[in-house]
Amino acid sequence: MPSRKTQSIARMGLLFALAIALSWLESLVPLPGVPGVKLGLANIVTLYCVTAMGPLSALALVALKALFAITRSATAAMMSAAGGLLSVTVMLLMKKRASSIFCSICGAVSHNLGQLAVAALLLKNGLVFYYLPVLMISGVVMGLITGTLLVTVEPVVRGAVQRRIDKKREE
Repeated sequence: MPSRKTQSIARMGLLFALAIALSWLESLVPLPGVPGVKLGLANIVTLYCVTAMGPLSALALVALKALFAITRSATAAMMSAAGGLLSVTVMLLMKKRASSIFCSICGAVSHNLGQLAVAALLLKNGLVFYYLPVLMISGVVMGLITGTLLVTVEPVVRGAVQRRIDKKREE
């Protein structure tokens, strides 16, 4: 049986791969008429890390996603890091006080705020904040969707994992 550390590393690798796959999938679904807004499907994985694996795993996932974003550009990496760190911090602070769905909404909104702050710094222009209402609305809507997806899928995944563990113990 692999050690806990090996299992944890393997689990993080799988979650990182899932987050990247979900990011790629959402890039195939442009939202017409709303530039810069994405579905935020990778937030499902981040929220799972926050609720089921703890702060270090969630922060590690955000760091890995930001490092991977360098493959697109340094700006993408900075936006990913700022949005991800702010989002995870907010979700970690809220996880004991609020439902997973509300945590997801707050995480999505704060992710958008983090990215907007980086855009303002990079452009040296506060006019980007005129886009704030659009990003707040999209954060609430997408956070609601991704939080609901996690709440729906998580029990199924946990059951499958438990059955796999039970089967290994029987062998």
